[in-house]
Amino acid sequence: MKKNLLTAILVLFCMLTYAQQGKLDSIQALLKNTLADTQRVNLLLAENGLLSRMGKNREATESLKSALELAHKAGFKKGELKSRFKLGFAAELQGDYKGALSWYKQCLEICRDTKDFKNAANLHNSIGNCYMEQAMYKESLEEYHLSLDLASQINNPDYIELAYTNIGGIYTMKGEYTEALKDFLAALKLAEESGNKRQMSHTFGTIGNIYYYQNNLPQALSYYKKAIALMIALDMKESMGPIYTNMGVINRQIGKPDEALSNYSDALRLSKDMGDKRGESDAYLHLGVLDNNLKKFEEAFNNFQLAIKIDEEMNNKEGLATTCVELAGMYTNQGKPSEAIAACNRALPLALETDDKQTQRNAYKCLALAYARQKNFDKAYSYTVLSSELNDTLVNADNNKQMAQMNALYQSEKKDKEIQLGAAEIKKQTAEAEKQSSRRRLFFIGLILAAIIAVLVLAFALFLLKSGRQRLKAHRIISLQKSFLEEKNKDITDSINYAKRIQEAILPANTLRKKLFPESFILFQPKDIVSGDFYWFSEKNGKKLIAAVDCTGHGVPGAFMSMIGNAFLNEIVNERAITRPSEILDQLREMVITSLKQGDGTNKDGMDISLISVDTHNRKVEFAGANNPLWKCTVAGGVAKMTEFKADKQPVGLYTGETNKFSSQTFELGEGDMLYLFTDGFADQFGGEKGKKFKYKPLQEKLLSISGIPMEGQHEELLRTFTAWKGNLEQVDDMLVIGIRA
Repeated sequence: MKKNLLTAILVLFCMLTYAQQGKLDSIQALLKNTLADTQRVNLLLAENGLLSRMGKNREATESLKSALELAHKAGFKKGELKSRFKLGFAAELQGDYKGALSWYKQCLEICRDTKDFKNAANLHNSIGNCYMEQAMYKESLEEYHLSLDLASQINNPDYIELAYTNIGGIYTMKGEYTEALKDFLAALKLAEESGNKRQMSHTFGTIGNIYYYQNNLPQALSYYKKAIALMIALDMKESMGPIYTNMGVINRQIGKPDEALSNYSDALRLSKDMGDKRGESDAYLHLGVLDNNLKKFEEAFNNFQLAIKIDEEMNNKEGLATTCVELAGMYTNQGKPSEAIAACNRALPLALETDDKQTQRNAYKCLALAYARQKNFDKAYSYTVLSSELNDTLVNADNNKQMAQMNALYQSEKKDKEIQLGAAEIKKQTAEAEKQSSRRRLFFIGLILAAIIAVLVLAFALFLLKSGRQRLKAHRIISLQKSFLEEKNKDITDSINYAKRIQEAILPANTLRKKLFPESFILFQPKDIVSGDFYWFSEKNGKKLIAAVDCTGHGVPGAFMSMIGNAFLNEIVNERAITRPSEILDQLREMVITSLKQGDGTNKDGMDISLISVDTHNRKVEFAGANNPLWKCTVAGGVAKMTEFKADKQPVGLYTGETNKFSSQTFELGEGDMLYLFTDGFADQFGGEKGKKFKYKPLQEKLLSISGIPMEGQHEELLRTFTAWKGNLEQVDDMLVIGIRA
């Protein structure tokens, strides 16, 4: 039976090869007898497609170059665009992303000249892919959003779907699964509406990835099978490799090694046939993982080395980091902790550089196990904590709940649409009958309306006569009320402005700030006249202290809390002489709970705070925080690096969760280091083209970029950025950022 099947496959393969060769011979014969340049360009492009499918990549590239040269000479822009795009795509498959970007950007110039917005939308997606493969996620997202904007302007559903899918892919890599699923479901909905089965197959695969990362393996496998079924039907060989790889991963994890091996082998074969180096690397990686699980360590090592070689050739940092962590896992299984640690130490900088949180988590987990094997339990514990923190970030119940809600909403909308489509046929059948009866009804309705209008005209005339008298009386009353309200409003505003002067008076003077921290700035912009945010300075027993505080609420309620907080900090430090930040926060919490009578649990007002104590003589800083962290920017070798000191996840005030004493972190201050304390007002401000939050990551990047310039320049640049981002939108909260240079 197997022999007959093999013979049938060989016969079918020979028939397909013969058919392709026949088409190629026909095209080459036409090329010899065709004189028109545009026709020759199109024939060369067709020849390129056939040669690529036949695996003759070198000859295919020569056809493209000939087509490009001829199209350029003839001024045939469409042919030139196709040639350059295909050369870019070939470079992308080979992992030459810089070369691909060069070709794609040349194509964009042609699109701009010819106002070809459709191809421009596609090109921005392709450019985004190249940036994504190099882990340049910020640039990648910008390109995908440009594609989405262009596709939306020309109402091209295919490219809108593709852009949503790609944007979701970036959020997946960053571990933001809820955001990713939102984009993928938007893409799937559009693909189903337009009947775009190719895009549906891609989206099924990406949704499968999301469920896999959330450890929902049955749901993930279900979506992968949907994707493969469509891809086989559409002969989408170029896209099937990654899906087979992912199916193999799940089959391996659920204890089906034979199915996994079959999946990986299919992925490797397809990737080699298509010249897809990234897919080939992934297949070798997962074959190595499978061999490692089966304790075939020699085969596993060989497969990992093949993957590493390809990743190094492609400068694929993400893939290289993943493979090194898996190699470390193999060394751990072999009882070689030193080799495992070395492999993880190679992977971690790459994973941090590419912001690949999944690989970071896996590396920390592997390091914890390796150090435990060496009986270095302190390091084992610290890496276990790091792994656990990242795991909580990547996989949590809230994410799963939100994703389930989004999927249910999508399915509900889909069923509603099916019901609407079924009802449409019934409506069509009854429409004609209703049309006949409506004509008869219209005649009688017309007579009735004429009579009603006559009555209304008479009633309206009487109403105008009566209301004219009432309007004059009402106008006098409204004028008196307006004058009264304006007077009251002026009194209230004057009172709040006076409160503002009081609040400004209790804030530390600039002279004190400059005395304590000569190189510093304060960017402070209340949402309303008075603020719930405030800053505080003091000096006691040779320690210089500074705090950025965010009280519950803003406006008048927040201002009352800020006055209470300022008074309590002065008492704790200046009168009780407590200078250790963690002890200050413990004392402050007790005073807030007592003074606001929070013992009955009804009043939960409080404050978030970042507080530092600086010992300038020994150049040491001690930090404690309630929900708000501290950022330190250090410049080494001309490169700025940001370090975050995390706060305790509890407020200063009544807390419903588990309450612990506040912790302190101490570190040395290098020459020229910048320290940044802040509240959440800047990061939470809505604005930009999409009306979204600014967020902490872009704020960190902005501070990194300006950390080397003088304080006044940093203040101005942050204010300019905040104002430009906010635009015409309302400020959502009080905003405070403090910068200090060592």
